[in-house]
Amino acid sequence: MPKKSFSSDVKILALQYLKEGHYTIKEICKMFSVTDITLLQWRALYQFGGVEALTRPAKN
Repeated sequence: MPKKSFSSDVKILALQYLKEGHYTIKEICKMFSVTDITLLQWRALYQFGGVEALTRPAKN
């Protein structure tokens, strides 16, 4: 099964929900159809490298 590709805007929205605390991690994961590990990886990438770290390269 191929990996889902999320835009950086979607990732930032999920992280914004997480930061605001209105939703639990479980609720956010369900909204965006991702695992909790993926959400926490996005958060770590964003904290380390900002928006650029969330953007996937166009080519391998």
